[in-house]
Amino acid sequence: MSYIEHRITNAVTEGFNSRIQSIKSAARGFRNFDNYRIRILFFCGKLDLSLKTLSHLALLTGHELTGDGKYLERAAKLMRRTVHPEQNLDPLDLLNAELRWFYTMYLQAFGRFIDYKDLLGQRESDIEYGVASLLHFANWMEQNERPTLSHPQELQYPTETWAAQDMRKWHVLACASKWCVSEEDSERLMAKAEFLYQHSLKTLDGFASKSLCRPSFYY
Repeated sequence: MSYIEHRITNAVTEGFNSRIQSIKSAARGFRNFDNYRIRILFFCGKLDLSLKTLSHLALLTGHELTGDGKYLERAAKLMRRTVHPEQNLDPLDLLNAELRWFYTMYLQAFGRFIDYKDLLGQRESDIEYGVASLLHFANWMEQNERPTLSHPQELQYPTETWAAQDMRKWHVLACASKWCVSEEDSERLMAKAEFLYQHSLKTLDGFASKSLCRPSFYY
């Protein structure tokens, strides 16, 4: 009755509250409020992982320049706040390229963190957690990812930028394949990586603007 008279409803608020309760229930609780808050922001506020990408890269560079372990500690903490090896990836809507294109960029930075830790000989719980999480995403990609331009109706501007963006998928899968336990799994990820790579090259070669830098400005 109140809505009919005032045209004001709290349906959106109740919807968010219901979503937040579902997040809390699915996680079986959180160790601290910060983790709970980040989870809410990710699912309800569409938290931009591109910011996390920049943070990872900056922290790795910080360690490379100074050798101060605090940078790697911070990067490891950031990793554990954003990914999990048993994470349900379906609610993330990763195939929504317009909203989630940056997830592969994050995984690239994430993969660099793992490789850097391995180079330093720091193969402890952080790298085990990281490898498990990277393989979790990579296996999902192997089963579900596709060339973005294969569904142009889902894109606002289906330009060659998306074909170039798909190169990130190839890179993530190729990086993850190095950490597979079995040769069969490694070959499976590399097969999908090679498919995406070749498809990207072929698609880019088909654009008349292929020789231009930032061709969208010329349309």
